[in-house]
Amino acid sequence: MTKLIRKCTALLLFILLVSCSGRTVFHNGQVLTMDGHYTSQENLAVVVKGERIEAVEPFASLDPAMLKRAKSVDLDGSLLMPGLIESHGHLFGAGMTRLGLDLRGINTKEGTLAAVGSYLSKQKPGKWVFGSGWDQTDWVDKEFPTAADLDTVASDNPVALHRIGGHSVWVNSLALKTAGITPQTTDPDGGQILRDPAGRPTGILLDNAAQLLGEYDMAARGGNPLKVITAAQKEAFGNGITTFHDMAFPVNFLPVYRWLYRLGVLKLNLRVYLVDDENLEEYLASKEPQSFHDDRLRIAAVKVFLDGAMGSFGALLSEPYSDKPGHIGLQTTPDQRLLELARLAENRGYQLAVHAIGDLANTKTIAAFEEVIGTDRDDRYRWRIEHAQFLSPGDIIKIARNHYIPSMQPRHATTDMKWAISRIGPQRTETAYAWRALIEAGAIIPGGSDVPVEPMNPFWGMYAAETRQDHQGNPDGGFYPDQRLTRTEALKMYTLWGAFAGFDEQRIGMFKSGYQADLIIVDRDVSRVPAQELIEAQVLATYVRGKRVYE
Repeated sequence: MTKLIRKCTALLLFILLVSCSGRTVFHNGQVLTMDGHYTSQENLAVVVKGERIEAVEPFASLDPAMLKRAKSVDLDGSLLMPGLIESHGHLFGAGMTRLGLDLRGINTKEGTLAAVGSYLSKQKPGKWVFGSGWDQTDWVDKEFPTAADLDTVASDNPVALHRIGGHSVWVNSLALKTAGITPQTTDPDGGQILRDPAGRPTGILLDNAAQLLGEYDMAARGGNPLKVITAAQKEAFGNGITTFHDMAFPVNFLPVYRWLYRLGVLKLNLRVYLVDDENLEEYLASKEPQSFHDDRLRIAAVKVFLDGAMGSFGALLSEPYSDKPGHIGLQTTPDQRLLELARLAENRGYQLAVHAIGDLANTKTIAAFEEVIGTDRDDRYRWRIEHAQFLSPGDIIKIARNHYIPSMQPRHATTDMKWAISRIGPQRTETAYAWRALIEAGAIIPGGSDVPVEPMNPFWGMYAAETRQDHQGNPDGGFYPDQRLTRTEALKMYTLWGAFAGFDEQRIGMFKSGYQADLIIVDRDVSRVPAQELIEAQVLATYVRGKRVYE
């Protein structure tokens, strides 16, 4: 009998040890739960077991026996908060920008050309070269550059340089020749080849005209996917991003991403938005599963581009641009095709996400949503308008009333403010980047960066949302300051609202028992510090599903 008791006791102790193992306790810092508390709390601990949060409670109430066996992470006064959600970015583009020719932040044409020339000096002649990030609105003359400009530094390589908004491409003469773009080449639907008075291509391809580069542009974009995705994921984790909504995702990239998950390279939670290309309908008809690798990779939606960007005069407006009389922009997807894709998404059980920047593009998007799904008051569909930059007052009300989701990028406002009034005038700008109006009407706004268009840093996005100023504090009081958000709303953009927009509100976005253990440690309390300090916030560590992926 004594032996039996001893054996039972040993077994119970073993079970106790096993049950207490695998736990990590985060303590001795500020904790921002986002579970009804939107400012940090002291003396809380977060207990993680495996991939899940087991408990969020005062440290003093935790079982001492469990604490002895658990791994301890001493926050040392730092902030612990939920992992952040990038609700609109381009992961492959982010990696290519990090590894390739990055022209962001160069504010002169001469400086841009010098950077291109320096990069090309290290490339083999004849090789296609891809770059991105130039922005003529930062230059003195504000005019689009030409192939002749690029030829001064790029005569031996065909070169394709995407503008910062991604909706226009600057190419040199060799690229035009190689791709067969001549004065006789006609403009494609939804695109435009800029031409000189004699009808010759100048070297700028707007929106769908970039497709004329065809296989050459894809060759220029090519790269080692292992290196590209590793670089992009490292940037995401360094910015505290644990879930990434990957926009305009080609179907033929799926095998590559699945391979990277199998290798253990990809650890991000990815929600991919399939672009309308030649492979889309066949893939949707195949009835492939939507979730892979324990839902780390999920095929979330169909992505449609309805217009271009305002910076390149491609956003579709109901009235002409103030600084380009007679021009209303470009519609890149016909109305009928938009309806076809909306019905296809609804039939196959996917979200629909439509890129719409101009007010007419947004009106057309809302009309298509209303025709196919009506209102979405039970939040069954959660169809999204990506960017929703310029809206009519009536469409602001419709978006909120119908429970459509405006997915917006705060830094677009503070980048575009240099020229937005010139493009559409002061009166129309009152309902551009209209975050406060949308929220007061009842909408939520998941936040993103549109990386590589803007830097991935979510804290910079929060700063822009709260201040509507650049990093130097300009303009005084903010750009149309009545549209600013509160700190709480800015935090929700990158946590709760991002989770909801991705059908993830029952697993991420807050600290709650049973939720996924995606969490980050930040060097300051971003729920309380002055707005200017958000710019300096640094992520000290990032955890995905309980495992540290960045420090």
